[in-house]
Amino acid sequence: MSEAAEIRLKQANGRLNRDKTRVSIAAINGWLYLTAILPPLPSESGTQNKQRRLSLKLPLTIECVSLAESRARDLARSLRDGSFHWGDWRPEFKQSPVSDAIGAWIDRFEVDYFHRRKRNPKSLTTWRHDYRKIFDKLPLDRPLSADELRAIVIATEPDSRTRQRAVKVLSALARFAGLDINLKPYLGSYGILQAAPRDLPDDATILHWRDRIPNESWCWAYGLIAAYGLRPHELFHARFIKPPRLDILDGKTGPRITFPLLPTWFDDWDLATWRLPKCSGPDNSALGNRVTHAFRRYKIPFSPYYLRHAWAVRAIGLLDVSLAAQQLGHSVEVHTKVYQHWISAEVHQRAWEAIAHRSPK
Repeated sequence: MSEAAEIRLKQANGRLNRDKTRVSIAAINGWLYLTAILPPLPSESGTQNKQRRLSLKLPLTIECVSLAESRARDLARSLRDGSFHWGDWRPEFKQSPVSDAIGAWIDRFEVDYFHRRKRNPKSLTTWRHDYRKIFDKLPLDRPLSADELRAIVIATEPDSRTRQRAVKVLSALARFAGLDINLKPYLGSYGILQAAPRDLPDDATILHWRDRIPNESWCWAYGLIAAYGLRPHELFHARFIKPPRLDILDGKTGPRITFPLLPTWFDDWDLATWRLPKCSGPDNSALGNRVTHAFRRYKIPFSPYYLRHAWAVRAIGLLDVSLAAQQLGHSVEVHTKVYQHWISAEVHQRAWEAIAHRSPK
């Protein structure tokens, strides 16, 4: 690289700074780049702008520095007037013809999705049950448009989980396709706090229904969920490495460890003797459904998740909230938001008695 080219680069950046373009030119290993605060890539889920480099594929020469300055001003202009599009700078994000059908866009979106995420039971579950369920509502043979996406969102129930999912998924598709639409006003107020409190089974009820399961493997599986507060699919990702500690090796929120809050259940039900039901499924949702169907088959009047929720409420007063949240595999925020709705008078009584028992006489 010549000294004259470096001088010309410094002069160009001086002019760009003087004109407040907020774009600069950098030379790295003899090649020119533009540096600026840019929007998220179409393949990213976030919405925050951040500083990025754009490769110009131009060498550091006097002539190319002049071309780079012109490109820097073009970039600054597009950022000011809102016409910036990643397809103008990164070929892989160049928009396809308007006539491309929604189905074709979804196919490209799926390819990109699995380029960014490892294809495993967790990502397949998210794709099939979050993305695919919404995409299947779209008219696949029509051109992608803001009106088509908005119509699907409006057709869902306001303030519902389905509405929330539709806004998230279709917003991601719009960003990927470079389609200008803001679906956030339709998001609504659905959240954990809107979920109805559940009538959780007490310990006596849990024992009663366990004793009514005739199949030894499913009786054991029921006991493991109840004793450890597992999500149904986590049965198939669990191992005893140092019993009674149970290691969850994979699942919705990744690896963790958990313990039985009632040690007598671990001993009385002989949970250490592994008797996992013979089930298979393509993803975690399918595995969880196998467990749910077994509960229905044995006419258990609550879902497997009720055993998990009962574990969480039982932990109140016994475990620090951060430990309980970790053992259940979610954040403290989620833990407190969910389970504060299900704290019964009996739980308050138990907590008070524990305090009274510790008080000095």
